[in-house]
Order: sequence, then C-alpha cells, then structure tokens
Amino acid sequence: METQIITSKKSQQVLDVFKEILPEGEKLQRVYYSIKVTPPGKGLWEKHKDQIETLLGEKFPNILIDLYANPEEHQIKRNYNNQDPFLIKEIAIYLTGVYLKENPSEYIATKILERLEKLLKNTPSTKEKILAKHQDIRPTPEDFVKILTNNLHYESIAQGLKNIFSGEYNKILDIENHHHPDDIASNNILLHGCNEDFSRLLVNLYHSEKFDYDWFKSCSLIFPSFVKKYWDPINKNSYRCTQDVEKYNLTEDLLDTYSKHYQRLLVQLRPNLKNSSSITEAYSTFSRFHKEGSSEILQGLKLLESLDRTAKNLKVESEGIDTCIVNMLHIYDYAEGEGETLLASQLKEFKEKTLLLAYPYAGKARRPILKALQWEDILTLHDNLFHLSGASPDTSEDPGDIHTSESTTEGVIDRKKYLKRLGSPDPSRLIKFTSAIRGSNMRGETILLIINALLGLDREKIEKTLKKHGQVAIKAYGLLPLEGKNELKQRYLKFKEMTKEAAKYGQERCANTRAAVICGMKNLAQTAGFSDEVRMGWAMEAGIASDMLPFNEKYAVLDWEVSLHLEGIAVKINVHRGQKLLKSVPPKIRKSDIYQQMRECQEQVKRQASTFKKTLESMMCDAELIESDELNTLAKLPVARQLLSQLILMDKHGRFGIFSNTTKAIIGLKGEITPIQGPLTIAHVYSLFDSGVLSDWQRHIVDKKIVQPFKQVFRELYIVSPAEIEAGKNSRRFFGHTVIGSIMSKLLQSRSWNQHGGDEVTIYKQFTQKNILGYLDIPEARYYLSHNDKLPLQEIWFSKDGNKVPLNSVDPIVFSEFMRDIDLIVSVARAEGSESYWSKETTERRTELIASLVQTAGLNQVRCEGHYAYIQGSLAKYRIHLGSGVIHIQPGNYLCIVPGKAKQEDLYLPFSDADIRMAEIVSKIFLLIADDKIEDEQILRQIQASMKERTVNVE
Repeated sequence: METQIITSKKSQQVLDVFKEILPEGEKLQRVYYSIKVTPPGKGLWEKHKDQIETLLGEKFPNILIDLYANPEEHQIKRNYNNQDPFLIKEIAIYLTGVYLKENPSEYIATKILERLEKLLKNTPSTKEKILAKHQDIRPTPEDFVKILTNNLHYESIAQGLKNIFSGEYNKILDIENHHHPDDIASNNILLHGCNEDFSRLLVNLYHSEKFDYDWFKSCSLIFPSFVKKYWDPINKNSYRCTQDVEKYNLTEDLLDTYSKHYQRLLVQLRPNLKNSSSITEAYSTFSRFHKEGSSEILQGLKLLESLDRTAKNLKVESEGIDTCIVNMLHIYDYAEGEGETLLASQLKEFKEKTLLLAYPYAGKARRPILKALQWEDILTLHDNLFHLSGASPDTSEDPGDIHTSESTTEGVIDRKKYLKRLGSPDPSRLIKFTSAIRGSNMRGETILLIINALLGLDREKIEKTLKKHGQVAIKAYGLLPLEGKNELKQRYLKFKEMTKEAAKYGQERCANTRAAVICGMKNLAQTAGFSDEVRMGWAMEAGIASDMLPFNEKYAVLDWEVSLHLEGIAVKINVHRGQKLLKSVPPKIRKSDIYQQMRECQEQVKRQASTFKKTLESMMCDAELIESDELNTLAKLPVARQLLSQLILMDKHGRFGIFSNTTKAIIGLKGEITPIQGPLTIAHVYSLFDSGVLSDWQRHIVDKKIVQPFKQVFRELYIVSPAEIEAGKNSRRFFGHTVIGSIMSKLLQSRSWNQHGGDEVTIYKQFTQKNILGYLDIPEARYYLSHNDKLPLQEIWFSKDGNKVPLNSVDPIVFSEFMRDIDLIVSVARAEGSESYWSKETTERRTELIASLVQTAGLNQVRCEGHYAYIQGSLAKYRIHLGSGVIHIQPGNYLCIVPGKAKQEDLYLPFSDADIRMAEIVSKIFLLIADDKIEDEQILRQIQASMKERTVNVE
C-alpha cells in the first residue's frame, strides 16, 4: 500500500512553519551544523515542539509523517529573506525524525516502511548514481531504518525489515549465481551504516523464533561487514562480545545458534571460493576471526595447492581469494584433542612449496609445518627467532621487530649463547626459510637479519643497506663473522665513520643512528673476542697508533726538515730551515706526501683524544675497573697515557695516586709510590670527598698545574639532602624549573639519556653497572621532547628491578652524576623569562677552585663567602658573583668588564672542560687583584669615577 499524500494547505506550507520558528543568517547556520556534527537530539525538538504543534494544528503528526516520507513534495512558499531554504528543510526533516523516534507507532512505522521499500525498488543502476541521489540528503534510507528499529515489536515491521536485509529489493546474492554487490542496484550501499540496526533485528527474530539459516546466509552475502565473527560462546568473555552481550541482551543460546549458522556458512562457501569472485569477496570480509581448531588450515592448504598463487599474491592479498586463504591458514588455538603432533602428521600430505608459502600466516601451525617438513634445525631457528623478540615460539602472533630508537641495547645479542643454540642449520633450508618470511608480511624480518648475520648469511644485503645507514643493518654488521686479519680494523673504522656521518641528519635520526652504531660496536666486540666495545676500541686505537708516523723524527722535504711532535694531547708539525723554526708551513711542503701523512696523524690523535676523554670519564662515573693488562694496553697509546697521567686513580685498598707509566705505579700526595697490583678505578670526586682528601688533592692538582682531561677534583658533587631523605623516594630538587625542550633534548642525547616519545615522553638514564634507572618527570612533554617549547620539570626518582627505591639507598656516585646532568640542563636550557639559576654545588666547586688558585699564587687579597668572591685591589675593593660573573665596586657601583678571549697558556684552569663562566670569573679576579696595572681606559674611568663618588659621599 502506497503512502497517502496529504494535500491540505497546511501540509504544503509545513516548511513555512519551520521558517517562522528558526533563526536567520549565521544563527541558522550554527543550528544546521550542530545537527550535522553533534546531533543535539531530543532537546532541540522539545524547544520548538509546542510552537510546531500550535502552528500545524491537530493533524500535525500526519503532516510531519508526510514531510518525512515525501520530502520532495514540500517547498517553502513565502519569501525567506535571509534564510536558506535548503537549511530550513534539512533541519525540519531532522527534527521530524526526532519526533518519530520518540513517538513509535504502527501507523508511523508502516508509512516509513512503505517509503523505504519504494526507494529501494527505484534505486539507480550504478553505485555512483545511487550515492549521488541519496548520500547526505535527509531523510536517508538509514534514517528510515533507525525509526523502524524502534518499532520491531510490531510483527509487520520486523518482517518488512527482514525482507529488506535478505535482499527482496535487490538482486539476490545466491551461491550459484552471485554478482559483485557494487555492480547492481544495491541496498548494500544505501544501508551500509545499519550494522547496529541489523543486530537488533537479528536478536528480535531470534526471540520470535524466526532466525533461520537461509535468511542469515542471504544477509551475510549482501552485508558481509554486518557479520559478528565474535558472537560465539567460546569468545563470550572477549571485550567486544561482552560489550555486545550487554548492549543487545544476548543469551548464550543465541550465541550458540549464531555460531552454528556462521560455521555452516563457512563450510558451504569454501567449495565455491575458486568459482565465484563475489562469494570470495564476502568470505574474505567475514572470515577474519579468532578460530579454534585446525580443520580450516587443511582446507586452506588444499585451496592453495590447487591454485597458482605466489608469495606476492598472499602478501598483498591481490585478490579476494588470497585474503580467504590467508584467513584460513591462521590457527589461533587448537580444539580439544588436537595439538602439534597430530597436525604435523596431517600436514605431511602437502608439498614443501605449499607449506613454506603457508608458514608466515599459520599462527600456531608454524611449528607443526616445520615438523612436517622434518626441518628440526630450522625449528630451532624458529624458536630462537621468537625468543629474541620476547615472544613464545608457539604463539599465534608474529614475532616482534627491532625498532628504530635511541636504545643502545636493542639488537645486541649474546653471540656465544645463540651460536650454541642455533647450531649449524642446513644452508639450503635456511635460504628457503628466509625467503618465505621475506616474501610475506610476517613481522620479525629484522630479528631474522640479526640471526642470519650471526650465521654468516646476508653479508651483501647488510653491506648494501649500510650505505643508507639502515639501523638494523648497522647492528647486524657487527655480528658477521670476520674474514681476514684486517677486517676487524676496517669495520671499526666504518663504525667511526658512520658516527661522524650521522651529523648530517636531523636530531632524531642522528641520535638513532649513533645508538645503532654503539649496538653494532658491542656486537663486533663479541665477534672479535673482546669483553666489551671499550676494550676493543683500546686495541684498535693501539693498532692505529702503531701505524702512524713516529714522533720527534725529522724528514727532509726539499730545503726543509719536517717533524711531528706530541705536546700534551695535541700534535704539532714543526718545519725547520737549518736551525730556524718557521712560523708557517711553506706551500711546497703542504703538497708533499709526508706532510699529508702528518696531517692525517694530527686528525687521528685529535679523534683519539676525544674518544678516550669520553671513555675515561664514563668509566669514572660507572666506577668501572681497569685491570692491569688493560692499563698496559692503554699506556702504549701516547694519547691515553698522557690522559691517564693527569688523573687520580684508586686501587682496591682505597689508596689514591696519579698514574705513572715510568714506575708502573700511582704516586700519592706526598710522593709515595704504590705499585699497581690488581684493578684500579678512576677516582670519582665522591670517593675523594668521602675519604676526606678532596681538598688536599685539589691543592695538589693546582700546585702542579695539572690540566685534567675533564673535571675530576673540581667536579660538582651532589649529596642526598635531609629533605630528600625525609621525602623517601621522590626528589623535588629541580621542581618547577622551566626549560626549552629542543635544547634539553640535545643535552640529554649528549649524555646518554633515553627519551621515549608518545602521548607522554618518558625520560630516563640507565646506569648499567649498578642496575638502576633514574627518571625525570615532565608530564607536559608530548610526542618528541624536542618538539616542546617551555617545559616545567617535576619530580625525580630512581628504580631498580621495576620498583622505586629510597633516595638514600641509591649509589652516591649514581645520584651525583644524575643530578649533575639535570643541573646542567636547568642552567643551559633555561626558558626565557625564568629566574637566573646556579646551584649550590656549582658555587662550592668554584669557591674551592678560586681558593686553591690564589693559595698557590701566594695571594691573600681574595676570600669567598656565599655566592661571592671579595677582592682587595690596590685602587678599590670588589665583589664578583660566582654564578653570573657580575662585578660591583664596593659598596655597590656596577663595574662593566667585557670578557676577552684569553689563550689557554695565559690562564690556567685545572681541567680542559669548557667552562667559559669559570674562566671569565678567574680572569677577572686576577685582573682586579692588580687593578693598579690595568691599562684599559674604560675600566679605569669606571673605577676612578666610583672612588671619586665614594670620596664625595664621605665628605
């Protein structure tokens, strides 16, 4: 029965009524967009209901039904001025839909059903025309279905919807003669958003005993995306099924019936997968679900063996049949009575090629496949592939991969352990196994590359990828077996080269590449038989040093003599003509081979000095032991020997001394010689402080004018404070300080911190020797630290074995170094507008340094109190702030002295670390001590003016 058209004047003018109650201009636009983006629902209807009812009169329900069912019959008749008639009609239809949903009735539902049936009977012949006619035009067929779903308690409405979803107004998609849904006049397109409504109808039909298999099959082929693969008693406790059980009030009997229909459908469709592309498309859509049992993989293998499908077909799922096969091959779990042994015996009937194609997709059937092939050696490799990724070998999931990150441990493996585990797999099988994985979309290829490198495979692939600095290839490069006596040195230098080349990348990739190089070095050290990459580096550098030109030997070049000299840790090239030392190198010498070799030597020594400074400082911070034989290796390197001779070492008995290569001993404060017996450590400032000899060693270093390669005796020291002991596990020492994310990120990278981006950035430093992690909390940091502007620091804590530990139980050296890093960040990365900052620890070290310098110089005109150094000059008294370097002439006049560029030989500091502010403060102190010898007129004028002002004030 067709809908009866109401032809009254009020019916034709219904939109004019809405025109009267709706606003104009931008307000109308806002109302329209509010219902399009965030539908307000019943509230908007309630706001205007009384006006609409009054203006339309007692027949307003019928008039609204007519508007909803026959919108094309209604237009605005009056002038609409500043109102868009399209928007008015859309809003009117939307509000009418709200009314119809809130007021269900058989009459309303019948009229809506008739309208929907009429639309479906008259749909255009192509998908494009259907969408052009119905998409985004209210009311849509989906709007009609939602109203009908509210009226399922009327038998005629439920039956009408049942007919629609089964394809009564569509070309029926039967098994024998099925066409692709997109090629026909398809309510699959018009009703694609009715998934939830279909589920409600299905539940209604089940409770009224009308949920039959034939209807379910027809609906599934037309609407494969509506199939609920997880409606199954087996999965009733899964997250999605649990949600639906509550949402639709599903019973266990319903789930059981649904599951039986679904399994029957799969069985019925499988024989036709090769013959019908549309069935294949439907099957591939709804066959992805967690299956229990191995029967389907056998069907999938038979299908795969009967078709000419390649690894590429399955990888990209180029056709629907490929998706079906991939889904059928995957086993999530075994059914009762099944297992690896039974399945392996069933799989023996299939060809090797078929089983290898299936392996990447087979889930829990992967191990049975290898057992069926009788590849026990590859089965062992399979197990280790999963172990290395942190997964169980019999899981249904793929193994993990090595991620691109700043981690210096991911991709580093225990070479001896895994070589023993892997044994010697058959090379031809290994190649086939590798090809099977790489030809699929199975994860774990990066772990496989690591394993293959360990076994001596993929050398060409790894070396090719190295050219692009592929980070997994860099890690694997260290695991390849060494071939030839020079290969170790070549690989070591290649790693050094990649570290340098990483600087051309952006901040994140640079950090990731350098971390990968460290991993590669660790793997290479194991391959070469060293205990770690540091010791390997010492041996490599010793070899490089032995190949360099000898120092202090003269070489004749034309009329000149050229020689190479080591001064401290710097290499200088001297050119003599006769007895005269030339100030510059003549052009003819620069072109000579011997000069080029000397330049290379300079660069080598410069690089070695940088490397060894970082290594020795790291060993000091980790309290790492240096064995006697290792010390001998270092002593053979001129650069390392020079660096060690400037550092205080500590033996196992807690005795301190400067290293002497001549005596093979350490020399104490009073010249006592302690022969080296057993391991040594590079003394940390905490050890000197704790032993009560820090100030003595500070004076000794300054008295001897020793320049340490990094801060040792004048290193900032951070001790757990009483407030932190009372707080327990969290420190608020730097709480509230605001820093710039990009600067902070660079500083952290340079000091071996880890930054893991995401919704929140995790920032921590790992102290491997002590098995402890230090964390810095910055809750406002998002994604990548470098992408954040101003960031307030919050609490600090330490963790061991996943548990927070009390601050006073943390190793004192670990605590001090961690806090020192953060102190540096707060000082250097401080955000603009933040208060100037210098820590108590920095002030203490600067005070001690100044005291040692003036005492050694025999001066008594300087004293330090609090944050200031007070200087008694010949002309005036001065006060210098130890944090900022700002000078005041006492009692208060500011003195401006612009720092100059002092040469190292003109200004002694007991460390080579760049501390520009400290150098500035020391140079100012020594300048003002002898203020009567100042020649700079601007400085003199300021001092004289201040003294004159002081005299006037006194008078």
